[in-house]
Amino acid sequence: MALKILSMVIAALVIILLGLWQSNFFVDKIDLNQKSDQVIMAEAKTALTVEEIEVAENYVATGTIHSRDEVDISPRVIARVLSVNFREGDTVTRDQLLATLDNADLKSGLAASIKQREASEAAVKAAEEMVQAAQADFSTMEKNYERMKNLRESKAISQSQFDEAEGSFKKARAGLAGAKMELVAAEARVGQANEAIVQAQALLSYSDLRSPMDGVIFQRLADPGDLAVVGQPLLRIFDPSRLMLEANIRENLVSSVRTGMKATFAVEATGATYEGEVREISPFVNTSTRTFLVKVCLGSSPEVRPGMFGKLTLPIGSAKMILIPEKFITRIGQMETVIAKAPDGQFERRLVKCVPHSKGVLRLLTGLTPGEALADPTMLKKGGASK
Repeated sequence: MALKILSMVIAALVIILLGLWQSNFFVDKIDLNQKSDQVIMAEAKTALTVEEIEVAENYVATGTIHSRDEVDISPRVIARVLSVNFREGDTVTRDQLLATLDNADLKSGLAASIKQREASEAAVKAAEEMVQAAQADFSTMEKNYERMKNLRESKAISQSQFDEAEGSFKKARAGLAGAKMELVAAEARVGQANEAIVQAQALLSYSDLRSPMDGVIFQRLADPGDLAVVGQPLLRIFDPSRLMLEANIRENLVSSVRTGMKATFAVEATGATYEGEVREISPFVNTSTRTFLVKVCLGSSPEVRPGMFGKLTLPIGSAKMILIPEKFITRIGQMETVIAKAPDGQFERRLVKCVPHSKGVLRLLTGLTPGEALADPTMLKKGGASK
């Protein structure tokens, strides 16, 4: 029982201490209107006069480096990988052989198509001979039919003799038509065999995977012995001379961003800042993030790699604002103060509200007006600790 009571007391003390800490109870309190000898000393040493100036406004967005040309080298046939000739980071040129697939089955298919064409060509030759023989037979039967027809008209032969001649003529005509149809079919089979050969040759060529452009291998995804599957990349290539930064921009800036405008972006991995040009602006606004995509071209920078993080700075106009060097701001807990000159000529601490603007510089939101004088708070430390 006593242990339970002790635990409750300790928990209550912890809650009380947390509350006092969050209310800055343990931070030294400062009377903002209290004059000290150090402030009086700074009265004659005005270091800064507050001014409102026209400042260029920039929008900062994060993005990722990509290459405009990034290509997946994927097989078009299913086959075993025989060789992969490059590793990640290697430079390749256009039409260079990157990898080879097992083509034994593809060669067999091509050989079978060639044999089929040879058989079809032989059938065409035989059909042509049949057409010639049928044509000769038809010519003979046609002449005989015309002669018998004339004889029948002059009643020199009987009807049965004429019918026999007419039947032979029709049979020869049908034989010629059949021979011609067989020739057409044989020629069609030759055409089909040629198409099969072209297809087999194309499939055979797919066993050699070549680079479609000059570039750098940035991913190797297969090794000899692996099974290459249609649609699954074996290698990935990018063009290092066509790098760009892709960043999402807030939708209310759509009228401020234009193609052709200059921009800068910093890449933390290289520690450098680069200049680029806005080349593409997506007409589509993402309904989830309320942003649109902007692509800034960099060009060739050997130290920059696709996938790197970049911070894009876009000029979007100008605005009047008050900028104060960070050294004039004194932070006490969560408060920000300056040493400002009061109407009576004395210096006093003044509460202000600032936001970061650039390195070592803050933008004033509230607390001062243009024309007011500020003292350097570092001067107060020479006379002793501030109260």
